[in-house]
Formats: sequence, structure tokens, C-alpha cells
Amino acid sequence: MHQVSAFAGNIGEMWTEEFLEYLKQPTIKQSHFEEAIAFKQQHLPKRIYKYCSDNAYTRKNLTSSTIWLASPDSYNDPYDCLLRFSGSSMTSAFERGLIDPFVTGYQMEIPVDKINEAKQSATPLETLSHNIRSVGKPGANPQQMAEFFTKMAPECVQSIVGFLQNVRSVMKICSFSTVSDSILMWSHYGNNHEGFCIEYDLEKINSGDEFLKNLYPVIYSHQLVLAICKNLCKFRHFFRRSLARNFPDVFAYLTKIV
Repeated sequence: MHQVSAFAGNIGEMWTEEFLEYLKQPTIKQSHFEEAIAFKQQHLPKRIYKYCSDNAYTRKNLTSSTIWLASPDSYNDPYDCLLRFSGSSMTSAFERGLIDPFVTGYQMEIPVDKINEAKQSATPLETLSHNIRSVGKPGANPQQMAEFFTKMAPECVQSIVGFLQNVRSVMKICSFSTVSDSILMWSHYGNNHEGFCIEYDLEKINSGDEFLKNLYPVIYSHQLVLAICKNLCKFRHFFRRSLARNFPDVFAYLTKIV
């Protein structure tokens, strides 16, 4: 199971956009995730705050230094942390990733420009099979295998999409703010100014601690994140919320609950 924590405050738009650019990079050949984490660590706030209603549960969080995590499914916004999927784009990306292994594995003699043409095509494997001149591997039938994988790709992608859609239901989120004097936050989360606000000093947490490593900015946007095969392994680091509920800027934390 995954747990996520989020916090809001004055996040500079420039650094968050640069941070997202790291995460948007393809991860099939090289991941820029560690670079993104190192960059993000430089911009974490010194303190974060949790606005709470005054009840037995929040008092327990205060006395035991714990936080309460909730699923995005329980939030008022049905699009919170929701991903958008393009079946055709994901299928093309899936096939595109098979091109080089196909060419190498079957010892194909295909001009480089034809290989690149296949990679740019909406149907990479089908395009590749039309350009096969000869095969160095005895008894191999790459055209037949290309046809097989072309038929199987949509089913594989559909399985991936189903898995990712289910992941949202096991993610857990806790929201924080980087300011303690937001009238809006006190109204919405401080029980109309009758609750209390907990301060968490991040400077007292070891720089290598998983909590800091897994604390991410949440971006308010009119659009959902489009997940495609080339960067699916980082989809969990995109926390987007509707601009209709644009509270002070937000961060998010992700780890695994055993």
C-alpha cells in the first residue's frame, strides 16, 4: 500500500515547473528521478503546518507525533490525484520500446532510417515488419512475431491501465501548509477557526530521511496528468488538483505502508 502526504504554502512556480520537467523525462533508458529529488530537496520549506479540528483523533496526532492519512477517493474532488490515459499513445509507446530488441534479437538487416521511421510510426511493429530485408537468425519469423505483439499490445496496455487505476485507491494522503496564518485554511480545515494548527519542523529531520525524500509539490491545474508508457514509473509523483480548489500551494509525500 502507498501513503502520500501533501502540504500547501508559497511554492515558487519556476522551481516546481523545473522539478516537473525532470519527472516528465523518459525512464526507459535513463531515469532523472534522483536528480529531481536532489533538486526538490533544495526548495523544501523549513516548516510545514497541519490545520485540524479539535477532536480526539487530532489530539492523538499531536501528542504522538503522528499524522492521519486518507485515500484520494474520500476527498471532495473526484479528480484529486487522478490520471488520464491514452490507450493508443500507450500502445504505440509500448511497441516502440520493442523495436531495438526486435532488430538485435532477430539480427535484422534494416537501414537506420527505416528503424527510425518505425519508431515514429503510430504502429511501430507493423511498420518495422514491412521494411525487413533479411534476418540473420535461422528459422526466425519476425513478421509473424511482430503481428503477434501488435495484437497483444493493446491487451497488455489495458492491464497496465487497470493496475494504475487501482493504485489510486490504495494511496494515502495527508495535506500540509507552509503557512500557519491562512484565513482560508483556518476556515476549511480548522473547524471555522475553532481548531488548532500543528507545526512540523523539517530542519530537525535528517536530510536522508524518507519523509523528506518523499515530500512533493502538488500542482493545481485545469488538466489531468496524461500517463504514457515512457514515464509511467513516475506517475505517482504527479499530484494535481483542480484550480477550482486552489488553496495555498501544496506538496506531497509518498512511501509504502507495509
